[in-house]
Amino acid sequence: MLLTPDELSALLLTVWSNQNRLTPEANAALSQLSFAFLSAETDIASSIRLFIRAHYAEPLTLQTVAAHFFISPCHLSHLLARSGDSFSVCLQNARLQAAKELLLQSRLPVNVIAARAGFSTAGQFRRVFGRTVGCTPCAFRVQNACSLTSERVSSMIGTE
Repeated sequence: MLLTPDELSALLLTVWSNQNRLTPEANAALSQLSFAFLSAETDIASSIRLFIRAHYAEPLTLQTVAAHFFISPCHLSHLLARSGDSFSVCLQNARLQAAKELLLQSRLPVNVIAARAGFSTAGQFRRVFGRTVGCTPCAFRVQNACSLTSERVSSMIGTE
């Protein structure tokens, strides 16, 4: 009989709660099994985050990413929640990071950057960016372009 990851978690929890009734050998085996299981879950969560960062521009959904990893959407959510984020937050952060890089490294219009970063509309991008970063994409570009320019000037003066 194969167990789902959620069923295995529940089984491990039940066994751990009755740990005082186990022999020392069974206790040691349980510790090794639990460590392997938790390590595997951590590796899957890391792989999911890497996948999201690599495919942020695509129309990702919880269901499509879960299907890619052959796990249920519920289990994917559970794995990411254990490490502190939801699927939507991970995806949003990956898209915002890409957008910030494009804002600083290119002169592309904001609507083009929004599309390249995977946002469905420029308006959605502006709302999410403003709420998360605290300024508009254009203001972010101007503020950071000024600091980049002053850093370049400082480094040029320091090397002469």
